[in-house]
Amino acid sequence: MLTNPQFVLKIVTIEEKMIYLAQATLPVLGLPLFAGRRRIVLVYGFLFIFLASRQAVYLRGFQYAAVFCPFLLSLTPFGINALGRRLEALGVYKRRHLWTPATLGVLLCSVLFSFKYGAFVENTGFRQGFQSRLHQVAP
Repeated sequence: MLTNPQFVLKIVTIEEKMIYLAQATLPVLGLPLFAGRRRIVLVYGFLFIFLASRQAVYLRGFQYAAVFCPFLLSLTPFGINALGRRLEALGVYKRRHLWTPATLGVLLCSVLFSFKYGAFVENTGFRQGFQSRLHQVAP
């Protein structure tokens, strides 16, 4: 990493990795990135995904997403709280009033995202490994 930063930058900025980052953070509106010191739990996931050279590591259909996604989801309430503190300090918004719109925003964005990539609606974006899979939830 230190001896050849140009090579590391080339590996980190692969388009598929940026797409994976967007697919992981957009359903939670990027709120975990505001979680302050708690973001340290994301470092391992970032390093694992962005320094990987195998494509399976940064695709949603593989188990490797478990290194990053659970921590991202668990930091979402902390991100809402930290963003509320910042907005309250600026005098823009009361922190307690941010919870409802932020939660509804995460819910709406997650549902909309599920139409394209999720498992609950029939679509071709749901992937199992390298193969697309039309998935139906049993009644």
